[in-house]
Amino acid sequence: MSTTAPQPPSHARSSHRIETPRLILRSASVNDAKPFALIRSDPLNNPFGGVVNATLPEEEQRRRLAAQTESTAAGKNAWVNIIYKPKHGNDIPESARELLVHDGILIGMSGFNSFPVEDGILVGDTGVLIDHRFARRGLAIEALEAVVEYGFNELGCGKMSLETNAINNPFRALMRSMELGDVEKPGGGVGEEESVVYVFGREKFEEVKANLKLRGKWYPKT
Repeated sequence: MSTTAPQPPSHARSSHRIETPRLILRSASVNDAKPFALIRSDPLNNPFGGVVNATLPEEEQRRRLAAQTESTAAGKNAWVNIIYKPKHGNDIPESARELLVHDGILIGMSGFNSFPVEDGILVGDTGVLIDHRFARRGLAIEALEAVVEYGFNELGCGKMSLETNAINNPFRALMRSMELGDVEKPGGGVGEEESVVYVFGREKFEEVKANLKLRGKWYPKT
C-alpha cells in the first residue's frame, strides 16, 4: 500500500529573499557562520538576554545554519540574515569588517521563528536584531517593515506576533516608533523574565504603513 507524503504548507519556501533600499534579507548560507556567530555572541547585542543560543561556537552555528534549509523548506520557520548594502567603504566601520559576506555586511537577523495557527489564522512569530555598530540608522525599522509586509503579502499570514523582555526599552521604543505601541500587552514571566507581546492583523498594519509613509519612515533611505 503506497502512501503520499504530506505536502508542505503554502507558506513554505526553499529559501526567502526580500530587498529594500538599503538591505537584503535572505535565508542563511553556511558561509555566514562566522559573522552570524560574532553578532550573536557579542554581549552588546544581547543586553537583555533575549538571544537564544547566543554563545554557540562558529562550527555549531554553521551546522545549525545548514539545518535551516530543511526547516525553511518545510515551513517550520523562515529565518533570514540581514545584509547591509554599503554604498562606499566609509559605510563600514573598521570594527565591522569581520562581518563582511559576499553580498554586503551581515548586520543582524530577522524572519519568522514559527508559524502557529490560531483559530484558523496563520500567525507569523517575528522579531529583529541589528548589530550595535549599525544602530540608530533606521535599519531595524526598515528590516521589520519588510519582514512584516512579506509575511502578510507573500506568506499568507493573517496576524503578526512579536515578544520581548519588558526591560528591553529600545525594542519597545522601536515598536512605538512604528505606531504599534497601542497593541502592546503584558506577556508571561515575572521580574527580569517578564515579557510584553505585540499582536496585530493586516488591517492594523495597513494603517501603520500609511502613517509611516506620511512621516517618511517607510523604508527610510537615510
